Amino acid sequence: MKIVSVILARGGSKGIPEKNIIKLKGFPLIKYVIDASLEANVHETWVSTDSKKIKLIAQKYGAQVV
Repeated sequence: MKIVSVILARGGSKGIPEKNIIKLKGFPLIKYVIDASLEANVHETWVSTDSKKIKLIAQKYGAQVV
């Protein structure tokens, strides 16, 4: 069986705009979620986003993007 992780990362946020790419300790917030998924027992890590910025960051840190 193939196990896939899907991370939902909208570009637009009503509360904190672009919160997924705000830096925390020098790295974008979404990096920590991607790292946790890559270290888990899954075969693939995917990020679903409507933002080109998030897409590029997700790919940089090893996720595939929808």
